[in-house]
This record gives sequence, structure tokens and C-alpha cells, in this order.
Amino acid sequence: MKTFFNVIGYTIKKPDEFIQFSKRTWGKVIGYVFLLSLILSLPLIYQSIEIAQTFKKDSNEIIKKIPEFDIKDGKLNPKNYEEGFVYQTDSIVFTFDPDNKRTLSDIQQDQMGRALPIALMDKQIVLVLPQSSSATDVVDTKTFTFPYASIPKHDSFNKESLTKIVNSRVNINVFMSVIIVTSLFMMFGSFIFSTFFLTLLANISNKLTLVPLKFSETFKILVYASTLPVVAATILSFIFPTLPASSLVSGVTILLFFMIQNTIRPRKVK
Repeated sequence: MKTFFNVIGYTIKKPDEFIQFSKRTWGKVIGYVFLLSLILSLPLIYQSIEIAQTFKKDSNEIIKKIPEFDIKDGKLNPKNYEEGFVYQTDSIVFTFDPDNKRTLSDIQQDQMGRALPIALMDKQIVLVLPQSSSATDVVDTKTFTFPYASIPKHDSFNKESLTKIVNSRVNINVFMSVIIVTSLFMMFGSFIFSTFFLTLLANISNKLTLVPLKFSETFKILVYASTLPVVAATILSFIFPTLPASSLVSGVTILLFFMIQNTIRPRKVK
């Protein structure tokens, strides 16, 4: 944490100090990326915890609407069933669609505010993470599908077992753990990708301005230069949940790098 606060100080007062981070070991750099990814994940984790508080109540309300069902040959098999439906509560937008009339895109578009879209489809369960500043930039990774055939003891999965799952404290804790771990790794992957792209741009600038930095050194500096933008974007995300945090972080980080670059640019001899 000492490094974290030192970096913020360097950003404000001593950008020339960032050159030291170009020599950091990869182990320390990757560890720092995990720290920044965790910070970026906080708004999504916070929203998920809020959802969990009403998730159990809303889930029981939804289960009452679902007809009796079981899983046969990896497919949803409802009893006394007429047609599918979409039912919305404060925390969930639930789709019951054994006929697969809705697409993944339709379910993704159910995402409104902090509601969690969940669907029981013909052959799979679909889960869409809550929209947040950090998740909106990684659209493809927000949606997760779980085929019934991949669920342990899926042959015994039915309305009764679903009720037990929803009302189990252990399962709620597991659900929150999955959300937290998924959010962290989603942000980690996004952060690595965006920093690599920024490094490509920064490396071109290094060549043009004769700054003697290798590609790997530039990448490391950009990781540490993103500290203050990450903190600022995370704070703003709590105030403005739909703010594109990753884009904001990238834009400010590359501007900070140009300031750092100017401190190590070779000076002309007069």
C-alpha cells in the first residue's frame, strides 16, 4: 500500500519518479494490476451486494410463478405448461422460456438499473451481470450461460430443489463469491487489454520523440500511471453508475504518460 500512495503523490507532484517503475519485476507489476482491478470492481461488487439483500425475497416470489418442472435429457421439461413469461421484481428480471422464443440479446436488453436478468431457457440457464461503469466496457463478458447438462445432479433439478437452493444461506454466499471473483477477473482481463493497447500508442510516441524506453518498460509505467485515474473513476462510478470507467481510465492514463514522457525525453544541446 506504501507504493500505492507514493504513486498518487508522484502523479500530482513528481511525474519524473515514474521512471523507476519501468524496472519493477513482473511479479510486482501483475500484483499491482490485481490491486487496481479490485478497486475498479468495487462498484459492481457493491451493486451485487445490494441486489443480494432483496434477491432471496424476490426469488421466492418468482418461484411461485414457475410451473412444476424437471430436466430431461438436458432440456427443461415443464408440467401443465401453457407459455413462457417475463416477470420483473426490484432485483431480478426473470425469463421462463422453454420454447426458446427469446434470444441472448433479448435477455441482455432486460438489464435495467441494478436488476439482474436471469433466464431458464430450453437447454441452459442464462445470467447477466448488473450494468455498471466497469462492466459496460466489457459487454461480451457480462453474460454467462450454464447448460443444464453441466449442472451436478441436473436430473434432480426441479422447482422443489430450486426453492431449496434460493433459501440456502450457503448458496447465497457462493453466489456472492462467484460475483466477486468474476468481477475481479473480468476487470483484470479488461485492464491488461486496455494497457497493452495504450502501450502500443505510447511506444509509437516514444519512437517519434526518441524516448529510450522498451515496450515492456512502457507497459509497466502505464500500469502505475493508471493509479489515480482508477481511483477517480471508481469514485465517480458510485455517483454515476453508467459512466464508462475503463474508457475514462485509459484516456487520462495516456495523458499522464505524455507528461511522464516529457520528463525523460532527451534534451537538445544548445
